[in-house]
Amino acid sequence: MIFPLVGNKGVENSIIHLLSTNHFPHAVIIEGEALSGKSILTSYIASSLFCEEENAPCGKCRACSLVKAGTHPDLFLTTLPDKKKNIAVEQIRKLKVDAYIRPQMSDKKVFIIDYADTMNPQSQNAILKVLEEPPGDTVFILQVRSRSALLPTILSRCVTYTLSDPDINESAEYLRDKHGIDLDEAKEILKQNNNSIGRSENALKNKKSGVYTIASEYLDIAFDGGIYDLIALTAPLEKDRNKAGEFYSHLSYLLLTRIKNSAISKNSIKRDSKYLEIVKDAQEALKTNINLTLLFCETAAKFKS
Repeated sequence: MIFPLVGNKGVENSIIHLLSTNHFPHAVIIEGEALSGKSILTSYIASSLFCEEENAPCGKCRACSLVKAGTHPDLFLTTLPDKKKNIAVEQIRKLKVDAYIRPQMSDKKVFIIDYADTMNPQSQNAILKVLEEPPGDTVFILQVRSRSALLPTILSRCVTYTLSDPDINESAEYLRDKHGIDLDEAKEILKQNNNSIGRSENALKNKKSGVYTIASEYLDIAFDGGIYDLIALTAPLEKDRNKAGEFYSHLSYLLLTRIKNSAISKNSIKRDSKYLEIVKDAQEALKTNINLTLLFCETAAKFKS
């Protein structure tokens, strides 16, 4: 199983060396923006630590399959509770209890703390002792967008790996090879998504969606067509609130991309900004019990007003 991230050669060389020599640290911080590959790298590390084959991670053995499915009994994930902004100290206390229970399947345990930079000082202080003196062969992986939110005492107990976006040519070649697209198209998608491979892959996935196609055609018609053409285009979505929400999300994404590109080119963003406000209003209306036919008609009328 090859290293899963493009670029980041320093990170790759260090992690592969430590894993292959059985000297992986007991506590690491993986730092990077959203969709930078933090979770992908964490999964690779966990698979390597649990893998039952000599050439780890093989990606095929029972342990690797369980890690991929998120069901390995010795792999623990702590993350933000629904609608909460911080990891609570109670979650960290539970983690500490779990850390002192013997592994079930492997000879080690791996604890992942996602959004670790949302831990308040109380939560961070609660984990200090177990980071300093981990029980047995235990590994802690803290995923953060920025390590600056962590206490110096946490940072001093961890090895930090910072992920960065690779060179655009390297990224484009990766997208071309993985998704079978033209190199110029790959570069254009990367430019639209700030050279983020994760965001670009989401954009490619959306492009394959029928609802995305409708949203793209909707904007084309909004510029050059009529109100009834817009209404006809959204007619297939009138009985599915989920698809309606997807439609407005795609419209928002497309408009934000146009606004960004126009701003870079110093072109007017007035019309696209107006459309974006209309879309935001529609997204708020979707949270109510508004009739979808009425909503699409109102949106079309506002776009053409």
